[in-house]
Amino acid sequence: TAAALLAFARHPADALLLEVGLGGRLDATNAVDAYVSVIVSIDLDHTKTLGPTLDRIAGEKGGIIKPGKPLVSGAVRQQAADVLQRICRERNAGWIDAHVAVRLLEERDDGTFTLESARRRYTGLRLALTGRHQLHNVRVAVAAFEQFARSAGFEPDPEAVRRGLATVRWPGRLQWVRAADDGVDLLLDGAHNPAGADTLARYLGGVERPAPVALFAVMHGKLLDEMIEPLAPHLGGIVIARPSVQRAAD
Repeated sequence: TAAALLAFARHPADALLLEVGLGGRLDATNAVDAYVSVIVSIDLDHTKTLGPTLDRIAGEKGGIIKPGKPLVSGAVRQQAADVLQRICRERNAGWIDAHVAVRLLEERDDGTFTLESARRRYTGLRLALTGRHQLHNVRVAVAAFEQFARSAGFEPDPEAVRRGLATVRWPGRLQWVRAADDGVDLLLDGAHNPAGADTLARYLGGVERPAPVALFAVMHGKLLDEMIEPLAPHLGGIVIARPSVQRAAD
């Protein structure tokens, strides 16, 4: 979503998008008074730091909501959305549900799709990123872009959105590469929590290829069982590795 938002910009200096490092309430990005805050999704991750439940994690992530400035939310779990809405009310911040603000009108056989908001209809969109979950991310990105445009005083350009989605790149996330020596296709992905593993599993379930062999490594403290469980039915084998970094799990 961050990559797509930056791709929409007419010139590199038009906008600065700061990505939170961890959580939000105590993150350094709070030093900036942003036009708009964006929370793409909330799931169980970094539970030792952010808390063991969705509402605790939502409370930490909701710390990026600025007084009087809107929040664009892609949170789909009601438990998390309720917490974010409460923080918005407390801080007199606007609440924008991306799934309400930007509707998916149609998907065509040629891979293009149409989005519609209260301000614009975006037709002939084609997404360079892989996976159906990116349609969720796109709706959040477009909602955030429109809100930023409103705050910054310019009209969203549908052609910029169309061009941005068609050219955005996100290395290491559902990225297919071909090994130069033997022509083997490799799929690289950085799924690092149960939600990411589930998304990867759903993608593998829809790909018409032989079940792949996974090279799997994980950091200490991650929910290992919850990550392996959705992936296992889609794998022909798994090789466990331990990266040579201090945080690696054995």
